[in-house]
Amino acid sequence: AAVAVMREVCRAANADLEGAIRDAYVDKHQVHHGSITVDGEAVEFLEAGPKDAAKTVLFCHGAAFSMATWQHVGVLDALAEAGMRGIALNLPGYGASSKTIGGWQGRAGFVRRVAEALDLPSTLMVVAASMGGSYALPFVMDPGPYKIAGYITAAALRSRHNAKPPSVPVLGIYGSEDQPRLDSDRRACFAVPPSPYGCYGNHTQLIVLANAPHPCYLRDAAAARQFTNLVVAFAGGAMSRDMGSTPLHAYSAHV
Repeated sequence: AAVAVMREVCRAANADLEGAIRDAYVDKHQVHHGSITVDGEAVEFLEAGPKDAAKTVLFCHGAAFSMATWQHVGVLDALAEAGMRGIALNLPGYGASSKTIGGWQGRAGFVRRVAEALDLPSTLMVVAASMGGSYALPFVMDPGPYKIAGYITAAALRSRHNAKPPSVPVLGIYGSEDQPRLDSDRRACFAVPPSPYGCYGNHTQLIVLANAPHPCYLRDAAAARQFTNLVVAFAGGAMSRDMGSTPLHAYSAHV
């Protein structure tokens, strides 16, 4: 009950932010609705792009939002247009997804079980915002038979599951007004120069969107476009290539 109340409070606080993005979104009819059963529980999702795409990106939303937020940001359409596949999950308790989590290790194993149920390819990229990190990061840390090509954190939650840094490229995209989270994560995860002891290891890059809140992509339509472009570039390999040998840099961008 307490979680449900917190979710509704978060949704109310962020309603106007998402409204601006939703109103600016132009539906290109590339995003399709789907539902599967995972360990006896329903999981709802949106997807765009070819099912046989060489690159697939999984999205986990924040507490105040849903799978539809990723559609309104425009990132699912953009991935499809780039020949990639994007899948945005409704996490347990959101939309038509069951409130309970069945199967292996509960929340920690949720994304892995969904990937298996969807028969996804062996190499995946993961994007998480805020609370979505509590589902996404355990999968990044322990993907089982999958290979994680990269992880994008939009100020996603960290937990005990990253006691050992992941060995994958990590891109952080934060809003400059997302305090104290930005400063805390900058110190712990995105130190300059990159440290192998940081919470995300030393294959990291941090990008800060100027005057942007939490989550950064909901500042306005321009921020949503920049976030989308960064995700597509990272997924395409333009940003993840040689990140381990490239000095970390953080900057603020007015868009």
